[in-house]
Amino acid sequence: MKKNILILLLAYQISLSSSSLLLNEYNGVGSNYKLKNQGYDTFYGRINGNGGSWLEMVVVKDKIDIQNATINIDGHANTHFVGKLPNFYELSNLREGTILTISDEPTDLSYDPFSICNPDWTININSSDLIVEEGTFDINNNELKISIKSSDNETLMEQSGEGVIGGGIDKKEVFKLKKEPSSSINPNDTAYGDDLNRQIISTFGEPNQWIDDLDNTQKQNLSTLRSKA
Repeated sequence: MKKNILILLLAYQISLSSSSLLLNEYNGVGSNYKLKNQGYDTFYGRINGNGGSWLEMVVVKDKIDIQNATINIDGHANTHFVGKLPNFYELSNLREGTILTISDEPTDLSYDPFSICNPDWTININSSDLIVEEGTFDINNNELKISIKSSDNETLMEQSGEGVIGGGIDKKEVFKLKKEPSSSINPNDTAYGDDLNRQIISTFGEPNQWIDDLDNTQKQNLSTLRSKA
């Protein structure tokens, strides 16, 4: 009996920490729409489309290699994409607390998290640098399910997104995590979703922000993750 309990506990711990990447935020805003409730993005401001097709992840395990990793995106309205991340050297040793984005913005590999003068914990990959195998890279509000596997087929990010939690965002919203990122968060966490009809604060390439039940603005703190790197 004790042995069975121990096995179950070990399996539970493994399931909690199976992913190295955590989905943090993605854009669901249609090209002809702005964020509702006077929402804005800290990078793009308040514009139609809110920056187009972009998604954001946080590294929650240290020293991971995502070169040639496969990203799979599925959703309603014929949304489907399979592609590989490029073989950039900077993707071979990502440190815990790194923010990784895939977007229409130019690829930015100035990654230098331990710089004394100006630490840079962000990497952006332009979607045109992905090696497309199937479909089109299209991030939207069609109940997406997004997963990533390494070049040797190990799970880097479990299937995550609006489609996993059962819907919730429309074409004037973003999908995001309203909680501190950690390896213990699973795709069904209740902190995933939209901004619950409050003003939307979208944060491309930066820690997430949201307005809580007391109308206070909250912001993710990545210092704990980065202190482990």
